[in-house]
Amino acid sequence: MRRSILLCLLTGCLILTIPIIIWLMLNSAFDSFIDCYIKYNILYSTHFGGENRWQYSFIHFFNEAMVLLSSGIVIYLAVRRHLYFDILYMIYMFITFLSVSMSGNTYMHYGMIFIPMITYPIAKFLGESKSIQVSESMNIRFGTLYLTCIVAAPVWLNGLNGILAQSSERDFSEELLYISETVKANSSQEDRISVCGNWNAVYLLSDRLSSSYYSYQSACYIEQSMMEEYYRELEERPPKVIVGDNYERMPEQMKSYISQYGYIVVGTNENGTWNIYVQKDE
Repeated sequence: MRRSILLCLLTGCLILTIPIIIWLMLNSAFDSFIDCYIKYNILYSTHFGGENRWQYSFIHFFNEAMVLLSSGIVIYLAVRRHLYFDILYMIYMFITFLSVSMSGNTYMHYGMIFIPMITYPIAKFLGESKSIQVSESMNIRFGTLYLTCIVAAPVWLNGLNGILAQSSERDFSEELLYISETVKANSSQEDRISVCGNWNAVYLLSDRLSSSYYSYQSACYIEQSMMEEYYRELEERPPKVIVGDNYERMPEQMKSYISQYGYIVVGTNENGTWNIYVQKDE
């Protein structure tokens, strides 16, 4: 019986993961997946906030009423029944926490992955209550209702309210629209561009592709080899338009690149902190 449950669990995991792994391998993206998701996230969490940042993220997500309740139920079942399924479910929950916490960030949408994770423990908890006498069963159900409605729901609903509020305010600024329109006016859809820093919305609004794999260069400062690869790709495929800091505030390497390839300023903001550079036609 235990072996059949274990086999079913492993089969279910393989059914979910094998198609993804095959797709990654067919598209030559498996190594990049390991490099970006695991190796880079470890570098990222170590670089920003110290080596204990992922532990902070782990505790942040674990410290939720329904997550704590679900974890307690699974531990209780594993100790009481000694079934492979419950033990493996504990391992699955731990790996899930590690995966979500790896980047060291605590963005609320990361927690969405816990919703299916807590479904089994809560369902099992309610199912077990059927074997208890009516009075005790009612107490358990009311206790569960209390935990759900009084303890957990307000926290989750407040989080949902925050997400909705942010999404309703996500209007594009006049500055961003100006940049995008200037990019479109000085390039064709086939041209590539490069936006320095973390402003990928420019690519979307202007409908232009990045000249480099690293459209978000702030991450490159973590690993020098990434920055070297970024400039190497710019050398191989010079962008028609570059959006970045004004010339005085630019890194020396970018200053040299702009001078070497003959870029001129065609737009700037009111306080002159950033410019739009276009490569002169030969």
